[in-house]
Amino acid sequence: MNWYPSEFDYPVIVTALGGYVLRGVRDALNDMPFYIKYPSYVLPLSNEMEISFKYRFQTGRVYTPMQYVTWKQYREGGLKWSDGAWVSTDRVNSERYRDYGRLDLQWISRFYFRSWNINLTVALQNVLNTKNVFFENHRSDGTIETVYQFTFFPVVGLEVEF
Repeated sequence: MNWYPSEFDYPVIVTALGGYVLRGVRDALNDMPFYIKYPSYVLPLSNEMEISFKYRFQTGRVYTPMQYVTWKQYREGGLKWSDGAWVSTDRVNSERYRDYGRLDLQWISRFYFRSWNINLTVALQNVLNTKNVFFENHRSDGTIETVYQFTFFPVVGLEVEF
């Protein structure tokens, strides 16, 4: 019997989370001198804000290496024959993509009203702008194109709760 890593085998996964809730920010700004107080109204700063981060590191996903051969061909678009084809090797899940790491930052500003509230969220995903391999695309001409996950990705959200 042969044993090999499954597609979901990640020997190392480390996630670090942290956050801090700031209370009384708007009240403190309202007590400041006018040259700080009034310009601060341009920013959506509330009395309760949360700042948080998430860092994740994990080893790369396993994959089975492919080999380009010219003895096997197939029709491309029904018009012409390919120069070759990619075939699986017998080294099942013996290789790994590069290790994966990312840092996400998030800021939430909460505005409370009598019977409802608004949450404004700004999130910056993959702040370090690392290229994390999603998979490799094996092209019919024998080349390999590496497909990456999103690099830096800003997200803005507005949530209304009743």
